[in-house]
Amino acid sequence: MQVIPPAIPLSQMLWDQKFSSTGFVDDHFKFESDITNTHNMGLQRASELMFTYDLRSALIEDLRGISPQIGEHNASLQVERLAQADAAKERDEMIKKLEKDLKDERDRNLSLNKSLIIKDKELGNLAALRDNWENEREEKDKEISSLKFKQAIMFQDDFDFALAQVKILLPDADHNLLEEAYSLKKIIDGKLE
Repeated sequence: MQVIPPAIPLSQMLWDQKFSSTGFVDDHFKFESDITNTHNMGLQRASELMFTYDLRSALIEDLRGISPQIGEHNASLQVERLAQADAAKERDEMIKKLEKDLKDERDRNLSLNKSLIIKDKELGNLAALRDNWENEREEKDKEISSLKFKQAIMFQDDFDFALAQVKILLPDADHNLLEEAYSLKKIIDGKLE
């Protein structure tokens, strides 16, 4: 009689959620001889068979004691797997939320960049208008200065022309007194100053 070792490692079988200790022993510890043929065996062979059954019984009892522990361990593994699945789901939701937030920020940034480009163009247009107005103002200032100068010259010419007329109208008058007359002098108390 020979005991055949399990084909699957014991540690792998122990952690299966559908573990059956009796089924495990029946599936993995088979005996080559039939129990009904024990009367044809000798004493030595019957002793070996009895030892094998004792070993089988001991294994079944040991595995029954371990089975609840395995069930508890499997339950704790299941709880841990569920917790990991929940954590993964929360992590995935957080990643999706962060990706959405990032997309929204990129869209907002793109919108702000477009708005900035538009404002830069408007600012350029306003700067061009300001430059044009400043150029026009400088031209107007030059024109006004030129007109003032022309008016001053015209006024002085008219004053000189009036003095010339007085000299012609009063040829006997003292013309040296007329030389004292000047267009910018003021008359104060009957005197030129």
